[in-house]
Amino acid sequence: FDPLEMAKQMRIEILSFSGDHAMMLGRMPLHHKDPFDRMLIAQARSEDLTVITADHSFHFYEVPVAPV
Repeated sequence: FDPLEMAKQMRIEILSFSGDHAMMLGRMPLHHKDPFDRMLIAQARSEDLTVITADHSFHFYEVPVAPV
């Protein structure tokens, strides 16, 4: 099982966490305390992406959210 190959087959783009994402993360308020979720939010805000989640705390940030 190769998750990277599976993502490629499904046409899923793998994003690296960039300096711009880190800068966005540093400017975000602490509405959500999970560091990985905050990284996802920062990436989504920086890249103009929608996050697919059932976590209602994502709505505290200026990021588009689609329910699961």
